[in-house]
Amino acid sequence: MTNARIAAAREVARGKGGGARARPAESARTLAIGDPQAPFGSFLEILDLHGALGDDGWLVPEVSLISMGDHFDWGAPQDRAAAAEDGELLLRWLAAHDPEQVTILIGNHDLARVGELWDVSDDGFAAAQRLADQAYRQGDDLEAAFKRAWPRFFSAELVARDLSTFRTSQRTLVEELLRAGRFRAAHAHGGALFVHAGVTRHELLQLGLEERASAEQIAAALDAALAAGASALGSGPLALGALHQPGDGAHEGRGMFYHRPTLGEGDDAGRLGGERPWRRFHPDQLPRGLTQVVGHVRDDKCRAELRGWCAPTLHHQVARDGPVRHLVVEGGRGRYAHGVPPSSTSDAAVVIFVDNGMGKIGALADYQLLDAGTRLVARRAR
Repeated sequence: MTNARIAAAREVARGKGGGARARPAESARTLAIGDPQAPFGSFLEILDLHGALGDDGWLVPEVSLISMGDHFDWGAPQDRAAAAEDGELLLRWLAAHDPEQVTILIGNHDLARVGELWDVSDDGFAAAQRLADQAYRQGDDLEAAFKRAWPRFFSAELVARDLSTFRTSQRTLVEELLRAGRFRAAHAHGGALFVHAGVTRHELLQLGLEERASAEQIAAALDAALAAGASALGSGPLALGALHQPGDGAHEGRGMFYHRPTLGEGDDAGRLGGERPWRRFHPDQLPRGLTQVVGHVRDDKCRAELRGWCAPTLHHQVARDGPVRHLVVEGGRGRYAHGVPPSSTSDAAVVIFVDNGMGKIGALADYQLLDAGTRLVARRAR
């Protein structure tokens, strides 16, 4: 990819790239791209490798894009300034496109800007992060000191790592996009539900929907819930009842935007169940007959939490970033494997994972996108 394309895309993000390019009524391809917690240039290069980025810095007209949420917080402490700027640039670049061409799903890191961090200043966050960095490195004694100084935060790790690149300008941007309806809680395409971290039967119950509700019905209900929450922006942390609760001094954030499936035998076993809304769920809670495409969870976590259901081919391999992956649950049993799922019955619950470690992967050419129309791994242009 040429530096000229990166420079052009930066101009688009800054509102200096001219009007959005005309595009056909229906795109030839719709691509789903996993959590873009990576340099802006890396994100653009992956699109370029798939023939989706034009010389003018815009998406090419024949491609539509679904960004799966979590546009902030990546990198080592020395990367924070660059990561903060790039996260905001990326989100502005996505939002510069026509809503019919680019769908922007909201993730837990995006929600944190108007949740845990809804009234935190830049100076306040910098002060909290200085102490959090020390506590995260040095352990329990300083953790207690951090909690005394900053009782609003659940842990030092949250400030040092999970929300590491916060700036108030990001919160302003997230608020703008929520008010404009550009952030979506979910999106339906080709009969599949695209959502940051997946829904269970519990969320459908909260929405007043039957288990066999269509992807379109679920997406509409979730978007309505997000819009209702966004209408109260500025009066307190954004919460969505039983669907999403931001973190505070007593709890980490909870709900569907944090969801990870677990069989109760891995690192997250202690988080399974308990007080709702959950952060972790057993896969038997997935709605039958529904295919969901999610981000949020990389291969290492999936293997740790679903090890009893991992395909035999994964047992002697190390976890790796790059591939699209899937989980199929049917008849009380499930199978987690790399690649797109095989055909299944109407009673199967299917999850396709597309958070493929964009900020961790060694070679960007190995980062796979999903073709949302065919539900196959998207072809590369070169």
